[in-house]
Amino acid sequence: PYTNPALTTAWTRELGRAAAYTPPNYPMTQGLPALREAVCDYLARRRGVRAAPADVLIVAGTQQAMALTARVLLDVGESAVLEEPHYTAMREVLQIHGAQVEAVEVDAHGLRLDRLPAAPPKLVCVTPSHQFPSGVVMSLSRRMELLDYAARHGSWIFEDDYDGEFRYGGKPLAALRSLDRHGRVIYSGTFSKAIFPALRMGYLLAPPSLRRDLVAAKWAEDFGSPAVEQAALANFMRNGGFERHLRRTAKTLAERRSALIGGLRAHGRGRLDIADSRAGMHLVVWLRNRPRRDAD
Repeated sequence: PYTNPALTTAWTRELGRAAAYTPPNYPMTQGLPALREAVCDYLARRRGVRAAPADVLIVAGTQQAMALTARVLLDVGESAVLEEPHYTAMREVLQIHGAQVEAVEVDAHGLRLDRLPAAPPKLVCVTPSHQFPSGVVMSLSRRMELLDYAARHGSWIFEDDYDGEFRYGGKPLAALRSLDRHGRVIYSGTFSKAIFPALRMGYLLAPPSLRRDLVAAKWAEDFGSPAVEQAALANFMRNGGFERHLRRTAKTLAERRSALIGGLRAHGRGRLDIADSRAGMHLVVWLRNRPRRDAD
């Protein structure tokens, strides 16, 4: 597996410091105040999202954020919409909680709202900044339409911003949460992509009307995320180490991405269409004029 010596050294140092000074009691269910403050500062600068520490719930990655949301919002048989195509683990979490899941097509502008079911769904799950796996970036007009739809129909939106840190030229569109004027967006981010997945740490921004229920659901699930790792991450963000790591990572990703695209263009011989959204950590390439059954 790929290792980053600079990150390993920095993280080892932060863990050692945190282990020495973190009280050995159960952590606050909602997360350490220092980490929630650091997340708010980071989101305001990087994603245009304004939030207070009281809005932040520290979770074990996007998977738990989705599970807590489903636990709080969905009764057995209630409707949830996923993008098509989508991350299959998201479907499984919703189905485990008894949701009636419907997949709705994604086009070049994002989720097709004209294809939503006739009965408004309780929950709509989207990856607007870099759709997984198609790579599409949801247009601003489609974002505003989705927010208006949720406000009119009383639906909730789960915004999965799983790799929003990484853009390659151009100004990123504002996160849905930053555009939400009616408190309908549950925003989730993760450190799995930006740092490493073994950390199992992410965050959820809860609308005020759901905050108490989401914190209670987190308490029922595991009492709270590990305090030592939270303290280490809070200091890593506060002292600038996280930002330095992001800059190094973005540079490396841009170099690899450029090499990959160059190789595909040089050797594809006109047989490939590169879907370049200039975002995220993966690239979608289509086989030109070949049916789906020939993909293997």
